Amino acid sequence: MRNDYRNYLFEHYLSVVKRYKPKVFVFENVPGILSAKPNNKKIIEIIEEEFRKIGYIISNKIQKYGIVDASKYGVAQRRKRVILFGVRKDIDSLDAIYDKIDNFYNVILPKYQQKEVTVEEAIGDLPKISPIWDEKKRTNKKAYSYQEGINWHIPRYHNLRDMDIYKMLAEDIETGEKKYTNAAAITKIYEQRVGSKSPIHRYHVLRKDEPSTTIIAHLYKDGNRFIHYDSFQARSITPREAARLQSFDDDFIFIGSQGSVYQMIGNAVPPKLALAIGKAVKEFLDNI
Repeated sequence: MRNDYRNYLFEHYLSVVKRYKPKVFVFENVPGILSAKPNNKKIIEIIEEEFRKIGYIISNKIQKYGIVDASKYGVAQRRKRVILFGVRKDIDSLDAIYDKIDNFYNVILPKYQQKEVTVEEAIGDLPKISPIWDEKKRTNKKAYSYQEGINWHIPRYHNLRDMDIYKMLAEDIETGEKKYTNAAAITKIYEQRVGSKSPIHRYHVLRKDEPSTTIIAHLYKDGNRFIHYDSFQARSITPREAARLQSFDDDFIFIGSQGSVYQMIGNAVPPKLALAIGKAVKEFLDNI
């Protein structure tokens, strides 16, 4: 990733902060930003230097404090992201600002944590989707029967081979056999059923009694790593289910193609995490 232009996207954010000069700012990114080293210098050190130049301080312990897991804030998903909290230098003395930033991460933000939410709690009440196993009845790329009227609770098309794999993997967990829960076994299934080798295991069934794995933008390409826990349904999750796992309310209407909606949802900051951060920022500002 050394030559990836995305290492420098923070510069656009920097220009906005420089223009409007807020008392504080919040910046979200993937944990990889802490280890990325374009041109052999850590990008997080470059970010710290550039914000300092325009009059802002971020934590000097960001590796320790900066990674926040959305599952601690009522989001039904284990999603770790770096939250950079910056403070304008004229707010207080330098030492006091560092202390205040530490307090934001260690005292203020944790106040807004909520109980863990499981996949089943998040999506279990949505109408079931029924697979169409008869090839003759699968018309117009429609592989499932489903209830109309819920925004994007619409399954993607899956061929019979994939549906059979999804059913088998979900049943394996439902029955407690768990023959296919390790990477080697799943890789073997892929090779046997698909007929090609893969360096990574391609399938994952969401565990209904745990938060989901991280909802990612790649979901728009395939849903193999986001298989619904109900073996009867034999499918990957719908955009609405992905949105629920991201903590979007059902009245949030997504507009676009199915692929673009999956991508938008995967790229989003979970609303409940954003709300918690917003409340923490308000408390910080009230304190100063």
